[in-house]
Amino acid sequence: MPSLVIRPYTSEDAAAIVDLQVRYASAFPGVAVVPAEMYGDPAFAGGQNILLACDQSGRLLAYAPLFPRPIEGDETDEPHQFWSALVYDPVLDDPTPVLDALYTRLLARARQIWATLPQRQGSPRRAQLSTELLPVETPILDYVHGKGWVNTWNVFQMARDLSTPMPVLPVPAGVEVRQWEMREEAEQRDYLRARNSAFPEAPWSLEGLQHFLQQVLWPCGLVSASALAAGQVVGSVLIYFDPYANARTGRQSAYTEEIFCVASWQGQGIASACIATALRLLQERGMEEARLQVRATNENALRLYQRLGYRVIASSLICSLDL
Repeated sequence: MPSLVIRPYTSEDAAAIVDLQVRYASAFPGVAVVPAEMYGDPAFAGGQNILLACDQSGRLLAYAPLFPRPIEGDETDEPHQFWSALVYDPVLDDPTPVLDALYTRLLARARQIWATLPQRQGSPRRAQLSTELLPVETPILDYVHGKGWVNTWNVFQMARDLSTPMPVLPVPAGVEVRQWEMREEAEQRDYLRARNSAFPEAPWSLEGLQHFLQQVLWPCGLVSASALAAGQVVGSVLIYFDPYANARTGRQSAYTEEIFCVASWQGQGIASACIATALRLLQERGMEEARLQVRATNENALRLYQRLGYRVIASSLICSLDL
């Protein structure tokens, strides 16, 4: 194997990184292709958290994004999460030397960032490096298992056919469920207050949300189906689609993700009403199916989604390494 260059990502690498993903997805059907625009997220630190392995001619052989998700506050003892992936060019006869060089730098970068995170009161200093893999990705599954990663949980991919009528579900008095664009920073902060209270183990920053809202994943004028009470968010579903993926598959698929209801309003049908509203909005815009992901052990969410017409179409595996 010729000597490798491991370097950070720059915007000039956008086309090469997408081309590599397309080749990888062709070899391992079902793997998603991430639009290059997503790598402008502030969590990737201007490309410093995306490592590229190139040969001496500059050809991209593999890459590994690193998305830190530090825990904020002391409400949970969950470890800080670092999400990553190892994607290589499937034409390589033996990707192991490339992956080894990339993996060494990936671990070093994760530990470097972890060292800068504040210690939480009353909690041991813990962090995990995790990746999501489809069963078909056997080379990477074997690789990370060989490095000591363990299977932590399964994730179901679910889909809802949008060709059938969508229900209109009741909500408590004083609650309005509607399309909500979150155009103003005050609205974005209100959304994050509610969203992060529902997901304290995976908080989202204002900068991260604002970057996401600027992406081509958002249909014009369509951002979320949210429940508001007295002007504040009490539940929500983010709605988006990937036009690049739809162009490749020829099917108009969209996503209904980041589904939550704040604790004080749970049990009153708010999450169901938000999902039903999101499905109707997508149907009105010509989408053919809605997709989401859910942890396989989240039985309450599974039952909710199945009642609303979603079905399991695939599963993936989360593998993790304690740092």
